[in-house]
Amino acid sequence: MVMMKRALLLAGLVSIGADAKKATSAASFDGNHPGDGDANSTKPNLLMLYGTTLSGGTCQSHPRSAFTAPTHPHRGIISVDDMGYGDIGYNNQELSKASRHLNKLANGGIILDQFYTSPTCTASRASLLTGRYPARLGLQDSVIHSTEPRGVPLEEVMLPQKLSEAGYKTVAFGKWHLGFHQAQYLPHRRGFDDFYGILTGGGDHFAHLSTGSFEMRGPEYKSTKYLYTGYNLVHNDEPVPDEEVEGMHSTDIYTGKALEFLDAAAAAIRDPKTEAQPWFMYLAYQAIHSPMQTVSNEDSSCNSIQRKTKDRAFASMRKKLCGMLEMVDDSAHKLVSALKAGDMWDNTLMVFLSDNGGIIRHGSSNSPLRGEKGEYYEGGIRVPGFFSGGFVERELLRTGTEPYTSKALFHVTDIHATMLKVAGVHADPGEIDGVDQWDAIVEAKDSARGSILHNINSDLFGNAGALRHGDYKLIVESRVSESEIYSYGQSMLQDSDWDMSELSQVIHQKLLRTPGQYCLYNVVKNPSEDESGDCADFEGCTNLYYNEDFAAKRDEMLALWADYVADVPSSTEEWVDDGPLADPAHFGGYWTPWRDESGIPYAIYALADETHHLTLAQHPGQKGEQEKVDMSEALGSDGQLAAGAKALKGEGDITEDEERRRLESSAGAASAGVMQSAICLVGGVVAGVLGTVATTRRQEQRRRGLF
Repeated sequence: MVMMKRALLLAGLVSIGADAKKATSAASFDGNHPGDGDANSTKPNLLMLYGTTLSGGTCQSHPRSAFTAPTHPHRGIISVDDMGYGDIGYNNQELSKASRHLNKLANGGIILDQFYTSPTCTASRASLLTGRYPARLGLQDSVIHSTEPRGVPLEEVMLPQKLSEAGYKTVAFGKWHLGFHQAQYLPHRRGFDDFYGILTGGGDHFAHLSTGSFEMRGPEYKSTKYLYTGYNLVHNDEPVPDEEVEGMHSTDIYTGKALEFLDAAAAAIRDPKTEAQPWFMYLAYQAIHSPMQTVSNEDSSCNSIQRKTKDRAFASMRKKLCGMLEMVDDSAHKLVSALKAGDMWDNTLMVFLSDNGGIIRHGSSNSPLRGEKGEYYEGGIRVPGFFSGGFVERELLRTGTEPYTSKALFHVTDIHATMLKVAGVHADPGEIDGVDQWDAIVEAKDSARGSILHNINSDLFGNAGALRHGDYKLIVESRVSESEIYSYGQSMLQDSDWDMSELSQVIHQKLLRTPGQYCLYNVVKNPSEDESGDCADFEGCTNLYYNEDFAAKRDEMLALWADYVADVPSSTEEWVDDGPLADPAHFGGYWTPWRDESGIPYAIYALADETHHLTLAQHPGQKGEQEKVDMSEALGSDGQLAAGAKALKGEGDITEDEERRRLESSAGAASAGVMQSAICLVGGVVAGVLGTVATTRRQEQRRRGLF
């Protein structure tokens, strides 16, 4: 595979702007509501900020541009990874300086104080881009791991696909985490014209490495993990050369690519030969996800954090998190400056959000909420989010509404539906779970939705989950967590050759026989889900589930829950792991699709003498045309593979990247992550057959319909 040099990458991004149609941010608003069907209404650019917040505030008005405005507003989503409710300045004064630009943006727009996502990464991102609950997608049980052959079902039409059909240029920078085992699951095959980022769930912010783990079945491999480490940055389906990003933090990389795109878009606006075209940017930062890494800054406002708590371990992590937030905040400032300089700010709709609650041991604060990432308490699912941008400011002026903090109930799927409305794209209410909330937020009205299905796990994971209806929230807990069920299931598969039915029976008998706890809270009066009973208003500090005064409300919530349980589809989590078939060592050291478009693993072709498959043929850094390469050269000698077979004993609940760093610091680190060739060859054939069977089963389930 030919490696792309930096100049080519930059030229590719510039070409996006060159192809973009002429646009301007200063077109006057004609008074029509966006998306009302008027062909002359201005559609804003869309900028999505995921997992991070943009600060901004009301901006100075700009003189009317002489250039032709696009027919739709530009749009951007900025997402920050694992940002807790208390990890932004407008919710926590401690971080006010570190997020001063984001605070300004939020305070000049509409802060969503009742904004909800799912408790984990994959589920929230899938809901954002499809507009559907995770349970509707079969993604209700577990995140997608690096070597799992699954992703967001291909029949789902994503937001960029819908906006592209409406005339938008669509780009994405940052984290994907929605499946990449086959090429058709990649971002640029799901609606984005251009993608630059990582396909995995995370990785080292400076080294740009991600690590996946795999466990062999059979008692002799008990408590043994094999780790696979590879470079994670790609541009569409081309690996990004390490030398292009060497020493750069992921936040700076993604911000740089976003700025290149905005500069190109601004140049296109000023080009009289181009026709106006709006754009949609999805900027999904890896920050502030672990590993907690930041650029050293002696003048950082975060340096004083260590002196504010006696918990040294937490203080150290909090300081690093603060530094990562500060980098995102500075990036937001640069993006806003570029939008204004390019005459695009006035016509840009910006959304900022986190994908789930923060992790306390990584320095996050979800205070005053209870819980953290991975839990159904408010701290795991209620996160920072706001609307900003010049288009929002003009809409607030139109309705006579001051910038404010909205208490309206708002779900991540509503971002999807609302963006479609503003773009003038019709969405069938039966196809998505999101609700258009545009009128509600720009006119400071009550929420357009009355309930949220936070999640409901499949039967294999105990049908745990949570439901919000009005002011009340029902939590149905399993006796053990999702991660514990997943780990136990893996352990059982090592002991015996269980099928899915048998595995489900064992898990229910061993882990789920005893019912978990039920909770009912008035989360408006009791947002911290306090159960102390020590307050003047009983509803403000009590689990109401077992209180007979609330029996009617309890029965109403249980009836709603039972309806969802009866209709929840099968999960796509089928305990299939391709393990060594996905090892980056087979693909030039990069994480890349490891199955062809029909679902057959490429590693099966190791049985042949030669291959024409580029990623198996040679390291991407080598230039030249595609050529036939002997498989022994592509995969390395048996001696090299055997020497590289290293295992790491399981040591509790640590992340894959933490395992990688432990492994690299040990004596045998250099060769970790590659299994013996015999395992790869035989495993490839077996896993390929099993994968094909699993794929067929999933297709049959989907034909039966979802809800």
